[in-house]
Amino acid sequence: MVQLSSSITKDNYHSPPCPHLDYLKGVIGKLGLDVREDTCLNETSEKHREEGVYSAG
Repeated sequence: MVQLSSSITKDNYHSPPCPHLDYLKGVIGKLGLDVREDTCLNETSEKHREEGVYSAG
């Protein structure tokens, strides 16, 4: 599986989506790999934030 971050897939205040996004997804698909888009949050990290172990920001 390949995870494409939100900085590549989303239109945000930094920049528009990557102009080559469809091409990248096509190449990855031809390799037989699954493609996921956007940022993936780690469950353990989220739990630590909730517990106050560390803060995000």
